[in-house]
Amino acid sequence: LNFSSASGHVVETDISIGVDCDGVRKGFLDRLVRSVFARAPRALPLVRVVKQWAKVEGLNKAFDGFLNSLGWTLLVLYWLMDRGDVSPNLIHEAGESELKVDGPGSFPPPLRDLAAKVPSISELSEFFGAVANFEHFLHQDDWQGGGAWGVSLFENGEVQGPDTDCSPFFLEDPGVRIACGRLQNVARALQKRGWRKILKKCR
Repeated sequence: LNFSSASGHVVETDISIGVDCDGVRKGFLDRLVRSVFARAPRALPLVRVVKQWAKVEGLNKAFDGFLNSLGWTLLVLYWLMDRGDVSPNLIHEAGESELKVDGPGSFPPPLRDLAAKVPSISELSEFFGAVANFEHFLHQDDWQGGGAWGVSLFENGEVQGPDTDCSPFFLEDPGVRIACGRLQNVARALQKRGWRKILKKCR
């Protein structure tokens, strides 16, 4: 649904009722990400720092046209997979495990406390540099037959989103992909001005 304010601003909204949404169990992606953290706990401190940075910089509100908190989490996981610190197989292993869970009453695996493992300055610099390099997707000429280009944790690589998506960057929802094989953008509320500001801040 799209909500249009009196000032003309349009905000995309999601409304769902029940346990499932478009064939995907509610909370599936959250559980999936938590399962990955349980298998690769060293990723969690970096995610916490990046999310706090995005909050301080005002770059974590989807309704303002930026990436939401989940989007930043997935970007960190993708970067760690891309550089070989986290196995790409973990997303599939976690997905298979979570698909076997019956109902919302079960708990995901516990997380190990790695609060003392603060990410280094070089790690943070490399991550933000990698995000800044996503600017080339804005200049991608081959948008024929699809939407914006971006990244996929499921594929562990670049992927093109559907042509129904208006976002300037495609960040695939691995939960939807695993549960029903459909492409869906976690960054679907991202606007071009917000994305350009993020890229500029990451340089």
